[in-house]
Amino acid sequence: MSDAFAEHAKTWDSNPVRVAVAQAFLSAALPLAGESAQGKVLDFGCGTGLIGVNVAPLARRVDMLDTSPAMIAMLREKITEQNLGNITVHLGELNGADIDLGGTDLVLTAMALHHVADIPQVLSQLHKVLTVGGQLIVADLMPEDGSFHAPMQVPHNGLDPAELALMFDLCGFEVLGTLFHHTVRKPDSAGTLREYPQFLLHARKR
Repeated sequence: MSDAFAEHAKTWDSNPVRVAVAQAFLSAALPLAGESAQGKVLDFGCGTGLIGVNVAPLARRVDMLDTSPAMIAMLREKITEQNLGNITVHLGELNGADIDLGGTDLVLTAMALHHVADIPQVLSQLHKVLTVGGQLIVADLMPEDGSFHAPMQVPHNGLDPAELALMFDLCGFEVLGTLFHHTVRKPDSAGTLREYPQFLLHARKR
């Protein structure tokens, strides 16, 4: 299986747009998470760790999961450089046979769900690994015209928060709120500066 992020991994953290996305997510999500951020945290679709590495000083343990070998390689370098002993890195799918994520208190995922073809399946899997009352906080793009990733194609050109909230409900989550918290500003493939609004959805396992 090819790694769609292989050519971007080495420069991922030097892109100010991506850093701003991560910082905006952390600023919005951590106050909502409260004490859950001090427990066992899963960074789903972690990439190079712009979310999970910054949560690690707060948490008892952080599991970081991604399917990109190149992103995981950069993450491992970062963990070694910063001597972070409470992070466990997982390369593969959420339902991988060798990945045990049970007892998770908080799942954080930013800009990952639109890469997932079967979102209800992933939500059901996340529901299983969370403790009762455990929280799931998601940030992603509002529906857009496909220019955000062009010429690359992804399963979803953004997500409708109301439709996503319904999926959460059907998968056993109580949606606690949705807010619009950040706007990604980046050039499209033609070089035109575009604005892409993001939403944040906060849910709890019933």
